[in-house]
Amino acid sequence: MHEALGSGQEYDVLDYTPDYWVVNGRSYPDTVKDDRDRSLPSQPSWSRIVARVGQRLLSRIANTGFQNHGLYLGGLVGRVVAGDSYPLATRAVDASYERTTPTIGSCERLNVLVILEVPGECYIRDRDHGHIVNRDMFPGGMIAKVEVAP
Repeated sequence: MHEALGSGQEYDVLDYTPDYWVVNGRSYPDTVKDDRDRSLPSQPSWSRIVARVGQRLLSRIANTGFQNHGLYLGGLVGRVVAGDSYPLATRAVDASYERTTPTIGSCERLNVLVILEVPGECYIRDRDHGHIVNRDMFPGGMIAKVEVAP
């Protein structure tokens, strides 16, 4: 797609077959590298999440691609509190819902709130095994690490 559009040709999005999937612009294992890692000079912000027990983690997830994704929260339970910038809970109605694997559609945005209760680490990843590879090599793609300190 990049080569076709760069040379002024048309591209049929039905032919779209990506080799990499990303979280915050990085594919695993780059998602767990430290902030400002010298091997990633154009990606100064990491994808790893570091927090403490008792903290509330609000993730704003945007799917800017053509494919839907089921994001497994690594054993955590998240409450979807907004979708496409609209709150799902008001004083009158609470339409928020809990998920261990929220599904996010193409061009959709979700806000997911997680209360971190147990120290340790877990990995948020796409449930589609074809999206946790880099050029068909496992592991890769949409995998990010959550570190919870006591």
